[in-house]
Amino acid sequence: MTDSDLPDKQPEPATTTYTIDATERPTEAVVRAVAAHTNTALLDLEPLYDVFDPTALDDLFDTHASHHTRVTFRYHQCSVTVHHEEVCVQTRLEK
Repeated sequence: MTDSDLPDKQPEPATTTYTIDATERPTEAVVRAVAAHTNTALLDLEPLYDVFDPTALDDLFDTHASHHTRVTFRYHQCSVTVHHEEVCVQTRLEK
């Protein structure tokens, strides 16, 4: 068996985990996490409200969130997952 007989293995996507500070809104954490993950200035990111309603996300985690609540969406060519206490940003791999 040679290397050419093996199936192509996709590289693992890069992931950044950002802990949401107690004084920080989830939407603020999303923007900071994506900026850090992509090495992009905060003001160079597209407005979050172009992707979804930021107030709804903040309200969800302020009033209704359990430790099992999770929201995932695409933002700035990344997959972003917001949990109760953290934001996970993953680079989307093209197929």
